[in-house]
Amino acid sequence: MWQSDEMMSIKANDGQGQEEGTMGSLAQKVAIVTGASGGIGQAIAGRLAEEGATVVVNYRKSAAKAKAVVAEIESKGGKALAMQADMSDVAEARRLVRDTVQRLGRLDILVNNAAISLNKPLVDTTEQEFDQIFAVNAKGPYFAMQEAAKVIADGGRIVNLSTGGTHLGLAGATAYLGTKAALEQLDQGIGARAGVQGRYGQHRVTGIHGHGNVVGFIPRQRRTNDATRPAGKAQRYC
Repeated sequence: MWQSDEMMSIKANDGQGQEEGTMGSLAQKVAIVTGASGGIGQAIAGRLAEEGATVVVNYRKSAAKAKAVVAEIESKGGKALAMQADMSDVAEARRLVRDTVQRLGRLDILVNNAAISLNKPLVDTTEQEFDQIFAVNAKGPYFAMQEAAKVIADGGRIVNLSTGGTHLGLAGATAYLGTKAALEQLDQGIGARAGVQGRYGQHRVTGIHGHGNVVGFIPRQRRTNDATRPAGKAQRYC
């Protein structure tokens, strides 16, 4: 779940000596949250707005849900707008960043949250499913970061959400975990390069506290092999 200390970790440094975590600390900042029409993305968008940022609520198909998120933010005095883009499409991922800058004049924070999961055994995963999950979870975010790196303000943040499953060896979701492990590696490389220019990449691992303490994960006895783990269809972000 969303943790307040993570919010402080991704807060853009505005250079004016404001304390981290204070209301309005992101005033005048612009943030994109991909896959923000529900779930964790919605919570992140809401928190960024509470901190004063103008938030772009990205969605793929669920326009009504995205508009409801915007309405909720605005009802609390925040600023937000809904913007459609399919993060599995490189051209649309780039367009999301460009359109944000065109409409709002700047970009300070990019949160790559949009993702799909796939709980299927290795032997049953199709090429189409493999390509789709990598497109949404790794390829799209990579090119969104590429576009953002060209325009993001000094002191800004690029945040990539991952999963603790990449560190726990969970079975039954090899393709999904592969995408998140790939995103973590892309994040580290981009962060090292962008840091030279005063820009930062960092990944946040869903379910792991900022200090490395694992919380809320599947008990060890439930970490079964592919043959016993229930199979399921890909969960699409909306």
